[in-house]
Amino acid sequence: MFFLTFAFFKHGTAIYEFIYQIAPFEKETKDAVFQQINDTFTAVIRGQILTSFAQSLLAGIIFWVLGIPVPVLFAFFLFLTSLVPILGATAIWAPLTLYLLLSQLYLKALILAVVGVLGISLLDNIIKPAIIGERTKLPYFLLFFGIMGGLKFFGLMGIFLAPVVLAVFFALIRIYRQQYL
Repeated sequence: MFFLTFAFFKHGTAIYEFIYQIAPFEKETKDAVFQQINDTFTAVIRGQILTSFAQSLLAGIIFWVLGIPVPVLFAFFLFLTSLVPILGATAIWAPLTLYLLLSQLYLKALILAVVGVLGISLLDNIIKPAIIGERTKLPYFLLFFGIMGGLKFFGLMGIFLAPVVLAVFFALIRIYRQQYL
């Protein structure tokens, strides 16, 4: 994963140019498809960052209300872990719930667990597809299942690949309809 990311950062322009040149389409079609890919990647990154921010904001408020020490620091850590889908927001709020349980603060632990499951972690499944779908004009429902399937089959890269594959698929269908039907 990290090697692939490094390769894209280091050689991204060359990879883009190579794929653009060998794509078997007319220039207008290539431009439309590659613009859709660019828009989709931008939307996925924006969606990931905004979702992580919303999760950390909600978590920070809950941490503060529940009296958890240094709530801003834990909210910041939650922001960072929620950027990595394998870790996610649960990597922060679940241990804090355990801390509250061990401290015999059962009501606070229950509140954090419920808000963690039904609020903090659920935001990821609501906000991210909505933001990505708004920019890419893909149906929310399709994006949600596409992202979940992409995670299952491709791991972390699935978050980025699934929306791009869906966007390219629909862009090619749109181009086909315009040119051949």
